[in-house]
Amino acid sequence: MGDAGVSGWIARNLMEVSNPLSTQAALKRLQPKGTFVELGGGGGAGLKSLAELGELPSEVYCVEISDDFYKTLREVKSSLPYKDRITLLNQDAKDLSSSIAPGTVDTIFGMNVVYFLDPLPEYLTELHSLLKPGGVLSWGCKFKVLPQDNDIFVNVDKDKIVQAMDDAGFIDTTATFVEGDDSPTSSFVEVKGTKRTDSSSCEEAAK
Repeated sequence: MGDAGVSGWIARNLMEVSNPLSTQAALKRLQPKGTFVELGGGGGAGLKSLAELGELPSEVYCVEISDDFYKTLREVKSSLPYKDRITLLNQDAKDLSSSIAPGTVDTIFGMNVVYFLDPLPEYLTELHSLLKPGGVLSWGCKFKVLPQDNDIFVNVDKDKIVQAMDDAGFIDTTATFVEGDDSPTSSFVEVKGTKRTDSSSCEEAAK
């Protein structure tokens, strides 16, 4: 199996095998309210986990660029009791402002997604613009199992991701190891940043 085949297998394994438990743990930490965006919905672990929260977000956008995973998400959505709150988007995350009004999102989350966003600054600028002042962007990452110096897994250094978020205008950016409750595969690093409450200062910082 070539490098591309190995990387593709790792990517699919992350999405299908290790995502569910990690996503559940991450969303319990975040407790998203209001308008929530999940990037890379994959097999629907995030949508299913939201149903287990005490209070559901009032509006949910689930973004998935893969046509195969998007088909799976449509099936998952149809089975959920809160399906009327969910909007599925089959598109690239760097152009979400065409579907979601800027400045309206409370929380953006992606598990095992940030590695593939290239160029990362372009995506972060877009995501930053979607958030309300005080809104949160959170990545769930499993850096230890990722291939290094790879064309598919581009963003594999947590310090560089934190710096890119700071450069995009996020504040209080942290990288925190979260130990899984049920299985070692559910452990992850939470990389999280906040949009300034003074939005004008934040936009200026991102330039």
